[in-house]
Amino acid sequence: MERQLQGLPVDWQVEYEQALRKGIEVFRAYVEAWYDGRFQRLIFEENQLASVKAMISSILAGYAWDEANPMTQRSAKKIEAMAEMCLPL
Repeated sequence: MERQLQGLPVDWQVEYEQALRKGIEVFRAYVEAWYDGRFQRLIFEENQLASVKAMISSILAGYAWDEANPMTQRSAKKIEAMAEMCLPL
């Protein structure tokens, strides 16, 4: 905003909206998984790795934009695949 007030060009779409949307989509995948029950299967799975739970907790703590966290990449697909592995046989 400071740049815009200084009369400099700002591409809000590229510089802000796209980055914001990326994190929103990550968080949305986890919210949707909560409501359809997949999230609970991921978290309460007895054999779930502690590192996976830590990555998910990080996202829920607000780090949905942390590209170093593998669980922020293609979140919806990863949630689906992991939830399927947690289904009782």
